[in-house]
Amino acid sequence: MSRSIANELRSRDFEEEERPAFASGITFAILSLVALVSMLVPVPSSFAAVVGVIGFSQIFFFVQYWMKINWYKRVLQNDEEGIDQSNE
Repeated sequence: MSRSIANELRSRDFEEEERPAFASGITFAILSLVALVSMLVPVPSSFAAVVGVIGFSQIFFFVQYWMKINWYKRVLQNDEEGIDQSNE
């Protein structure tokens, strides 16, 4: 997704980050994998707090990723509207 956004921004002559939204997306994916493994593999009850923190962190990074992707979507849509209006 980040490569696609970067390519689209580059094609429209926008300044772009090297990999937009990549860090929050990969962090969310890793936390999701850790959470899945912790559900499949029995973990000691002493790690319950750690699993809880991972769950909340997962939600935080998902929301951060979603907001960043949504921001880029709005930027690109606004640019398309500007292009469409200039062609009329």
